[in-house]
Amino acid sequence: MDFVEALPRTRAGNDTIWVIVDRLTKSATFIPMKNTFSMDQLGRAYMKFVAMGTKLLMSTSFHPATNGQTERTIQTLEDMLRACVLEYRGSWEDHLDLIEFSQKSYADEKRRDVEFQIGEKVLLKISHMKGVMRFGKRGKLSPKYIGPYEILQKVRKVAYKLDLPNEFERVHNVFHVSQIGKYVPDVAHVLEPETMELDESLTYEERPVRILDSKVKSTRNKDVKIVKVLWSNHKVEEATWEAEEEMGKKYPNLFMVSG
Repeated sequence: MDFVEALPRTRAGNDTIWVIVDRLTKSATFIPMKNTFSMDQLGRAYMKFVAMGTKLLMSTSFHPATNGQTERTIQTLEDMLRACVLEYRGSWEDHLDLIEFSQKSYADEKRRDVEFQIGEKVLLKISHMKGVMRFGKRGKLSPKYIGPYEILQKVRKVAYKLDLPNEFERVHNVFHVSQIGKYVPDVAHVLEPETMELDESLTYEERPVRILDSKVKSTRNKDVKIVKVLWSNHKVEEATWEAEEEMGKKYPNLFMVSG
């Protein structure tokens, strides 16, 4: 769990979103709140939005309070909030239920009926973190995998325990089925973990290599300058369109090199 803070204050006085994610089911709950909430108020909000509503089955024994999955959910939440406010106007709080519904629908779709056998070798999907706003689906970065690793045990209906090497001793070895892939020998997209800087949530940071193109994207309310970026560990056809302003803030040297 984590918080998205310093948001514009809504009519209800809320300026923060409490993000709670279940790693195994991938479901998320977004709770609007004030940044001045006491522990007692947080407890009541949790009971109202999570425990009493049975919206989320928490599995705190499987993961730390803050992890890569929560960070990725927050990144997606921020992107969707910006898009909703740009397209439909109004307060961010007005769109929170719709965004949560969309996130849950996506999680349910990813929780497909896939089964693996104990002793089977599988691939493990690792995640990238860019930290910038993305426009559209075209050019989405393709997933990368490491492995193969042996399945030791099935945990619930949607998770498996894997036999990980010693260098992953800080990584919890239970994974949702959406993070596991069938192993086919000699697949080209499998990466060697020692060549990448992976954290305990198997997340690595993608870095921009160069800008390939630029244009202006017109929304209902404004024009936004965007640039086509080639990322490390990816091919030219996997380049993505990013907001020029956000890229300039995070990677100023990229624009100096590009001229």
